[in-house]
Amino acid sequence: MRIFQSRDDTLVEIGEDKKNGKYFGLEKVIQNLVEKNLNSIFAGLEFVETEFQIDDLRPDTIAFDTEKKSFVIIEYKNVENQSLIDQGASYYQLLQDRKENFVLLYNKKKNQTFDVSDINWDETRVIFIPHNPKTP
Repeated sequence: MRIFQSRDDTLVEIGEDKKNGKYFGLEKVIQNLVEKNLNSIFAGLEFVETEFQIDDLRPDTIAFDTEKKSFVIIEYKNVENQSLIDQGASYYQLLQDRKENFVLLYNKKKNQTFDVSDINWDETRVIFIPHNPKTP
């Protein structure tokens, strides 16, 4: 796993994690750092929105893959829990069911004019960022 250090709200890669240590404190801290440095961590992704709510669901971060023209949901969790996978599946299904909402959000935030048919929905994905990941 790649490890980054925070320096003035910028992430600088410092190496690989060889142990099961805690590198960050709170879920919100991780979320803010990732959102501010999204393209440094995940090349090709651009930040769209924090906690975009549709109905009773609120994914942590909405991003857009500019190379694949697809949406990416990023979830930050500080606990290991089987329901994490279920939550990710719910967010994935939300994106598939409410495509228009996500395209409208992107167009508004990025001053674009994409249509639903312009998006590569087959490349939609959910990324989980755990607080204290276990290494194999």
